[in-house]
Amino acid sequence: AIINAAAAEDPPVILTLADIKGPNNSPDTSDYDEDGLSDADEFDFTDPLNPDSDEDGLEDGPEVNGTDNSGLSHGFGPTDPLEPSSDFDTLLDGAEVEGTDNDGLSHGFGPTDPNSEFSDADFLDDAWEIQFGLNPNDATGDDGDGGDPDMDGLDNLGEFDNQADPSNPDTDADGLRDGPEVNGTDNNGSSHGFGATL
Repeated sequence: AIINAAAAEDPPVILTLADIKGPNNSPDTSDYDEDGLSDADEFDFTDPLNPDSDEDGLEDGPEVNGTDNSGLSHGFGPTDPLEPSSDFDTLLDGAEVEGTDNDGLSHGFGPTDPNSEFSDADFLDDAWEIQFGLNPNDATGDDGDGGDPDMDGLDNLGEFDNQADPSNPDTDADGLRDGPEVNGTDNNGSSHGFGATL
């Protein structure tokens, strides 16, 4: 049976599939949370009372069907409706499909692949590229893993691996550029004998 919660706005507690009754009183075809998946399809898988079980901005039905929330195919295939970031790059699936950051603000690079942390296959994860203004859909030039937009002698993959800022030649502001720090040299390229210091 559906047990009513203490407050009128709280959702009911569901004990069995038969307890889920939508508008047509049939759990096989009803969709209580109106997310595009029937209550029966959701019962053992996602939350039939919550249209977005993982709270990632992309409703359960669209995740399973590989569409955006309006029902249009985004071309990246189905995502996991129980994992907010299906590719584990920290960008929410809804943000990737919509081409925004996790706050819903457009980053200007368009949608990214919610099933691949490296949408452009350059070994720089999408969230990191967006954080530092690199295009996650372009693996060439300054946007690629071999790019060096801050001209500090450390390419983007080196910056990513060392948790450095690819737009700042001296991430830790100690007077030594990131490239020389990682390479164990001074700013003129001469070894200082201390090894990597970043």
